[in-house]
Amino acid sequence: MLKQCEGTLVRICLFYTRNNPEDFRDLYQEILCALWKSWPSFRGDSSRKTWVTRVALNTALYYHRRIKSMPQIIVVDRYLLDALPGESDTSLRQQLDHLIDQLESVDDREFLYLYLNNVSIYQMAQITGLSHSAVKQKLYRLRKRLIEIKEQEE
Repeated sequence: MLKQCEGTLVRICLFYTRNNPEDFRDLYQEILCALWKSWPSFRGDSSRKTWVTRVALNTALYYHRRIKSMPQIIVVDRYLLDALPGESDTSLRQQLDHLIDQLESVDDREFLYLYLNNVSIYQMAQITGLSHSAVKQKLYRLRKRLIEIKEQEE
């Protein structure tokens, strides 16, 4: 199961620890420990990937609140890039990451993480505990906010 979800775990860790490889490793280890501890409580109400994503995001959010800072850029080890099939460092993705870094709310970044990784609205509602329509509205507002940030920078 961890092999199947490794890309998701790496993306979450990269998302919450942008500049420090040590923080990345610490968060990854904390997520694995949280998954290990909470495995007996997995009821099967959702898919394993949804469950892993929810545990990982909750752990990352807790970690982020504890650290109280989110650096801008992370130096990624080569073996970690292999866990992200189909990912490429395009300038468009870098621009998008820069705009996302301008957002103040960690919750907003979490929503955008899910959206950019093709998580369905239904799964996003399950993961975040919000209603389907609330998730759609939040995504709409976040898209508008990113456009505003881009226009302010130009």
